[in-house]
Amino acid sequence: MRKTIWALSLRLVGAAVLASLPAAAQLSTATIVGTVTDPQGSVVPGARLTLTNLQTSVQTTSETNPNGNYRFQNVPVGNYSLTVSADGFSRRRMDSFTLTVNQTATLDFTLEVGAVSETVSVVAAGVQVQSASAELGQVIEEKQVVDLPLNGRNFTQLMMLQPGVVTVLPPGSQSLSYTRGIGEGTNPSVNGQNNRTNVYLLDGVVNFETFGNAWAVPPIIDAIQEFKVQSHNDSAEFGMGSGGTVNVATKSGTNSFHGTGFYFGKNDAFNARQFNQATVQPFKQHQFGGTLGGPVIRNKTFFFGAYQGFRFRSPARAYYNVPSEAMLNGNFSGREVLGGQIFDPLTTRFDAVSGLFQRSPFAGNLIPASRIDRRMVEYLRGTKLPLPGVTDQARFNVMNAAARRLNQEEWQVRGDHQFNTRDTVWFRYNALSQTDSGPGARHNLITRNQQDSYNMAASWVHILNPTATFQLQFGKSISDIPTETKFEDVPSDLAQRVGLGPELIQYRMGTILSGFNVADYFSGTPIVAPNRPADNWQWRGNYSKIFSTHSLKFGGEFMKATMRRQQASHGVDFTRRETADLARSATTGDAVASMLLNVPNFSTRRNIIETLRFGGNLGLFVQDTWKVSQRLTVNVGLRFDYAWVPQYGTEADQNIFTGNANTDTGEYVILKTPPPCGPSRMAPCIPGGRLPEFVRSVDGGVLFPGRGAMFGPRLGLAYRLSEKTALRVSAGVFYDNWAGIYQSMRGIGGTWPDVSVTRLGSLNDPTPARPFPGVVAQDPSLGATGMPTPTPFNQEWWFVDPNFEQAYSMQWNFGIQHEVAQATVLEVNYVGSGSRDLSLGGRFNTAVTPGPGDPRQRMRFPYMRPTFFEKSIGRSNYHSLQVGLKRSFRNGFASTVAYTWAKSIDLACSGFFGAEACSVQNEYNLNADRSVSAFNVPHNLVVSWNYDLPFGRGKRFLGSSPAGLVLGGWQLNGIVNLRNGIPYHVTVPGDIANVFNSGTYIRANLVGDHRLSNPAPERWVNTSAFREPAPYTFGNLGRNSLYPDWVRRFDLSLFRRFNLGGDNMKLELRLEAFNAFNTPVFAAPIANLASPNFGLVTGLQVPPRQLQLGGKILF
Repeated sequence: MRKTIWALSLRLVGAAVLASLPAAAQLSTATIVGTVTDPQGSVVPGARLTLTNLQTSVQTTSETNPNGNYRFQNVPVGNYSLTVSADGFSRRRMDSFTLTVNQTATLDFTLEVGAVSETVSVVAAGVQVQSASAELGQVIEEKQVVDLPLNGRNFTQLMMLQPGVVTVLPPGSQSLSYTRGIGEGTNPSVNGQNNRTNVYLLDGVVNFETFGNAWAVPPIIDAIQEFKVQSHNDSAEFGMGSGGTVNVATKSGTNSFHGTGFYFGKNDAFNARQFNQATVQPFKQHQFGGTLGGPVIRNKTFFFGAYQGFRFRSPARAYYNVPSEAMLNGNFSGREVLGGQIFDPLTTRFDAVSGLFQRSPFAGNLIPASRIDRRMVEYLRGTKLPLPGVTDQARFNVMNAAARRLNQEEWQVRGDHQFNTRDTVWFRYNALSQTDSGPGARHNLITRNQQDSYNMAASWVHILNPTATFQLQFGKSISDIPTETKFEDVPSDLAQRVGLGPELIQYRMGTILSGFNVADYFSGTPIVAPNRPADNWQWRGNYSKIFSTHSLKFGGEFMKATMRRQQASHGVDFTRRETADLARSATTGDAVASMLLNVPNFSTRRNIIETLRFGGNLGLFVQDTWKVSQRLTVNVGLRFDYAWVPQYGTEADQNIFTGNANTDTGEYVILKTPPPCGPSRMAPCIPGGRLPEFVRSVDGGVLFPGRGAMFGPRLGLAYRLSEKTALRVSAGVFYDNWAGIYQSMRGIGGTWPDVSVTRLGSLNDPTPARPFPGVVAQDPSLGATGMPTPTPFNQEWWFVDPNFEQAYSMQWNFGIQHEVAQATVLEVNYVGSGSRDLSLGGRFNTAVTPGPGDPRQRMRFPYMRPTFFEKSIGRSNYHSLQVGLKRSFRNGFASTVAYTWAKSIDLACSGFFGAEACSVQNEYNLNADRSVSAFNVPHNLVVSWNYDLPFGRGKRFLGSSPAGLVLGGWQLNGIVNLRNGIPYHVTVPGDIANVFNSGTYIRANLVGDHRLSNPAPERWVNTSAFREPAPYTFGNLGRNSLYPDWVRRFDLSLFRRFNLGGDNMKLELRLEAFNAFNTPVFAAPIANLASPNFGLVTGLQVPPRQLQLGGKILF
């Protein structure tokens, strides 16, 4: 049986290859299907159909086949009329209907006997009901895009108008686009999938970068025709991701000249302050631009262009603490900033009575001068650390109020041309350029970011005959994002002057100073990073053919991508733990004291070029839309994908000697073997000339072969109960063969036998249960020699399972659509999925069991330091009930209602190295970490509306009366969101289980009811309900088991339109209020059990009220 399935699959793939050129058809166009019959219900073959675009007058023709069926494929979105004629029958015309993104509209005609010269107009009833497809998704129309209140005018805010979309970003996630400065953007979770698995399309071609897998170039709001978030698609055309396909269609020109000019402004004078701040953060923001479109040759050639400028200015206050002169000389008695005793790390010893390790305090909190590393003091002074003072924040003694300046320019041009009724082409180009500069974490630490991103696309549609259509598309996205943070007015040879050595400051990209991060005081690491996170090419094509009652479609795509990222930096972290009483590390010790003694906790040094060479995806599909009867449509398809996993390193960038550790086998594998180390050969090289034990090379091979062939079957059924009601069911398999693999491959950090990256954690960090790893006199990277260490197993970095495979999701849905009134559709769906082979990450190769003593004796591979490791063993399940109601704009009113009742459960932080708000507690019992996902929102209600008040000329009330002149032209718009907050849990610092893990991986013990009858920001949870686990145990609190405040957000806007010399030119004045009622929605409290502020809320999930003023000229 299995051989039969594979043989059938291969035959279908072979058919797709023969029938298509390399290029998928995730298009921003629409399809029209239907049947033409006579009064007796018999089909009418050979009926002639003419489809006319009402804005451009461009016409397309077709004919019904012998079964009376017809199909218009790859139709641009817009308003149309459709005329049907046949000999012996009167002509039928559907005067006006709208086609939306990826819509399959079913338009059936019944012809009456009569003369062809007679024309009968019919109404397009039920067009909005999807009776030919079972995909999920709701079109966000132009009026919603341009009129609903958007803070900063970022289109992704509107994605939440669709059921199943959760626009939350879990703490720790890096999944927002690297395109900054464009308002409140979001990269949401769609129907239970991780938010890095979405695919962003602009006019049907890819528009995303590789770092965060979000948009590369955000389209200008006034240049968007409409967009749709598609998921659970029953068409095999759609692939590359298991989440949502964000399909944006841009505007094109028409036979009339139309355009806009706009300005939107915000500043602190109109904003409310945050609940725990005395003043409003000062800032100024301006957005301005315009659009223009029209004909070049009427009925044939059209253009459209848009520009938007963005300016942002803010003091960008940064608060921090600096030590006093006395502290820099070792005197910590009567400290001005932080209290508590400091302890001598060199006195760490075992106490036979308690069975724990203890330390002796420094007498009088005075560090002897002989113990102070003067190099550290002089280096700190040399970076011009300011003197302590008084600020408006009692916890800090320095405030940095230097200005942040952000400038952004964005352009879009598009041209459309129809050669004849069979051939149309279009081309579009989007570009964004941005500079962002501002203060770093310290006064003289300045950050500068630059971004230049481009997206271009071209398309050709050719109608071979009334039953066959061919389309070819091309697209490209590029993003360049150079970033640097540098000390100003600090000599470049400072490290040499104080005796730290030149190897600290010399990098491939020049001279860069080191940075000290001193916990509770200050931070700031200089960095230089010229990056190109996206260089994506795409070719796609498809061929459609109608056979009898079958509409067959074959197609394919090929996508190629590379990534290049450079980074030079050196940061050393000091915490209070190195000079704390091991049993009271949260209230004793001091990070400055740790720095004076030069006993760091963590160190990272980068001098690296990260390169992902050729990665790509070949996708082929075959799709059959079978119209079984006038009521039943069956969609069946098969998609084949083959992904070339991008490999790390190139000869040109001298990073081909990359390695990867495997915590499952205890091996370290290098991509290519360099020569032996020697007097004339520095790193990369092999110490001693021979590979160490447990190290091997794959010279000429690959580190990550990937899954290889992937087959994704799709099935959808749509049954039309009546002209206005349809039942729909679908199921399919979707692979994450793009975002997931690129996210993982760019995380590879094994640079041995090079020294371009040195990362050492848990230095000088014993616990009450063990002294290991003991006290190291200084940061090992401070004495870098340019030679690799004897083995690679003492580095702590990011590694990936060499057997890593692309994640896949099995998705299904069942529901009903009904047009409850003209232009109003109600939809109810059950939506579910089961996802497997998800990315799961954490520190692995920890001790197998907790317990006292040296944990290395309990590790599987004691020679290998525990390190971050990513496997494709995660899994998740999602179930939801979704209700959507949409009324398209009619009689002055449009509205959407989206409600989702859902639960998403995953295993141990399934989702890209555990970045999504948690870390694995016990790698040997992952089921104990099975809980709700970090983006789980049980209840989510979103309501939006556009309402033209019914007063004034041409309206229902008041007409041209004086009162109508005052009350006419007003419009009220709004978005209301009511939902749960995102979950969290309470953690405990330190390696309580004594398994050689680090960070805050341990969860607290729950010993009582954590709920309070009246929670307040000062005490959001019952803090007495949590306890630190006993030594050598793990916490019993479930992952993501607590919820913060529930979200209540009301964004409102009020417009007034004025005619300027007729109906063809209007002035529009706007007032927009975000969080209009200034409702405080408290964020999760501080959840570190050891923090003195445990349970205190310090932030908000929704910013305080902001007002935005705007104006538009429309013509």
